[in-house]
Amino acid sequence: MSKYAIHVTRKRLLDIANSKALGIRVEDESERPRYERPCRPFYLVTIANYLTDRMTNRTDAIRLVLNLYGASPMKQPFRHLHGLREREKEVVHVGQANFPVTPAEILETIEEFRETPFYRDGWTLVILGWDWAPDTFERAKDYWERQSVNLRLLHIPPVSRLEEVLKKHKISSSDAIRPDYAFPEDVRRHLRFVEPGYLRLDVRKDGLEVTITIKDFWVRLPHGYEDLEEEIRERIEAATSDDQRQRYFLPLINYWTVDWNYDGVVFKHDFVSFDRKPGEGSVKVSAVHTYPEPGTYKVVVKVTDIFGGETSRELKLTVGE
Repeated sequence: MSKYAIHVTRKRLLDIANSKALGIRVEDESERPRYERPCRPFYLVTIANYLTDRMTNRTDAIRLVLNLYGASPMKQPFRHLHGLREREKEVVHVGQANFPVTPAEILETIEEFRETPFYRDGWTLVILGWDWAPDTFERAKDYWERQSVNLRLLHIPPVSRLEEVLKKHKISSSDAIRPDYAFPEDVRRHLRFVEPGYLRLDVRKDGLEVTITIKDFWVRLPHGYEDLEEEIRERIEAATSDDQRQRYFLPLINYWTVDWNYDGVVFKHDFVSFDRKPGEGSVKVSAVHTYPEPGTYKVVVKVTDIFGGETSRELKLTVGE
């Protein structure tokens, strides 16, 4: 089941109250009443956590990620600091497998990090995440600039890729989570921890109508494509028109969605545009919405790239002024 199909199914479940009630005999289908019952709680297992769901506790997931990243577990007990890479002078925090890393989680980790000798000695704090809450990267930049912290945010490789590599090299999950296990270098080089994607949006307002356009998008390419990555990025930066720029970044987008009235808890997309064929670059670049009345609305834009990663932006828009 594709990631897009999962999101569509989730959207339909959340909107089930507005669907037609079944199991009721009616003479005219146009008169069939709405279901009108709210959605029951449900658990969504995505491609980001198949492997970690089979682990007995969070400690196992942390050990797996630390081993993949080449870090050793902390000897001292910390709440948010999980590992060290001494040669690189990095302190590592591993996000939870089934929940996105949030700005609050990053801020708490920074505050704990600042109380350690590692901060005073100029070490770098690395946050490794399976998933990220909307606008996390932009807010994190404010945190490290205000608090003078060397900070890196990195995506943990997709679990589908982890399982593929572990199976190919005949590494069991029980071995992979041992504290003393070290992944061979030829295995680790196939599992790249990449920096978050970059998303630049243009917002136009006309009364109650809002148009959001993707002006630029970028995501790191898999291991082995560093030269191609640099070449494409140079062409995007040298582009003299939007059409030229889109030619290079649109093929990186699998699909993108917009929640025009985000409640801060559940993301419900009201707009979606997807590529008919991965890498074709046929997604729409603009989304248009008309609000029913003036006011201030929270909007979240999510872009899913062709490698399965998500990049999101949160906006606050006032319309009808």
